[in-house]
Amino acid sequence: MLRVGRIAGPHGLRGAVRLRLDNPGSDSLARLSHITVELGGESRVLKILELARAGAGMLRVVLEGVDDVDAAMALQGANGVT
Repeated sequence: MLRVGRIAGPHGLRGAVRLRLDNPGSDSLARLSHITVELGGESRVLKILELARAGAGMLRVVLEGVDDVDAAMALQGANGVT
C-alpha cells in the first residue's frame, strides 16, 4: 500500500472531498477505480466516481457512499492509499 495523499475536508455540500496529494505532479489516481481510506486504524475501500483538479496539489474526489457534507467531514484527516 502506498499513501497518495490526505483528505483535507469536504468540497461543497454533496459529499465530495478535497484530497491533498503527497506528489502534486502525479496523475496516478486518474487510472484508479478505487481508493483505500484509512482513518483511526480502520480501512475502507471506496469506489472513485469522479476526480478533478481543485487547485495546486489538490483533487476534488467523489466517492461512492459519501453522499453529503457530514459523510465527507467524517473522512477529514484520513489517508488515501492505493
